[in-house]
Order: sequence, then C-alpha cells, then structure tokens
Amino acid sequence: MKLFLLVCLLGTLAARKRNDEPKCDKILEKGGISPEFAKHVSHAIHSLTVEDLKMYFNKRAGANNNIPVVNPMLRDQPRVLDNAPSSGYDEEFKTDGMKHFDLIMKGVNMEGWRLTAFEVLERLSHVYHMSEIWVAAGQKYKKEKSTDCDSALIPLL
Repeated sequence: MKLFLLVCLLGTLAARKRNDEPKCDKILEKGGISPEFAKHVSHAIHSLTVEDLKMYFNKRAGANNNIPVVNPMLRDQPRVLDNAPSSGYDEEFKTDGMKHFDLIMKGVNMEGWRLTAFEVLERLSHVYHMSEIWVAAGQKYKKEKSTDCDSALIPLL
C-alpha cells in the first residue's frame, strides 16, 4: 500500500532533479504546493508508526506501508526503515495522548531508543507536536484524496 505522503515526497524530490525545474515550480505553485513541500513531508513522516497511519490517514494501513521512517532504535541498522513500524500502543488507553505518553514512558530507560539526547519532557513534547502535524496532514490528505487534481501536477507528486 502506498500512501499519498510517500508519493508526494518522492515525486517532489524527483521533480527537483529535472531540467525543467522552473516549469515544475510553476505547476507546483499553481497547485498550492509549497516550495518547501519535500522538507515538510519528510519532517511529517519521520516518526510515524502503523498505528499513527491508521489513526490519522488510513484505517487499513498495515506493515507494508512504504512510509520511510527513522529507525526508533537510533543506533541500529538500517537507520531508515522502509516501512513505518508498529509501535505497540496500549489499546486499553482510549485517547491518542495517553497512547503516546505510554509509549514514551515505556522507552525512557531503553538504550538508544528515540531522541536519545532529549529529556522526558522534550520527548513528550516531540510526540505531541508530531501528533498535531498528523492531525492536520490527515485532514488535508483525506480532503485532497477525494478532490480532482490538475493532471500536470500528478506526475510531480
């Protein structure tokens, strides 16, 4: 399963390498796509999990989701995973906030796990910050998914 975000990121990166960059820039601008699109997408997807994909983007997302993310075990190889992994959220929690809080607290003393240079409050702030981005991106994704797109824009995304 390929999700909109991965296609957008890779397409934008590929478009940037073309000789017709000025033409691509105009098409992207006309389509409402920021010149910083690739940077924003890579930031938005870097720590997604399967559960987050299901929560914010596609309830049918699974293990083979083609969303490249930073390996949460920062010292392990590969550094970038081909697919967003399952996080193992405790499903007894009903809110996203408690699921994220629990995930961070479980990993606090794990060697090399997520944001190793961050204190607990910074780790929590990061996951809540990303959740805010995913809510907004998920709403935009669902809206755009149901909208007809300029045919010149599609190859660039």
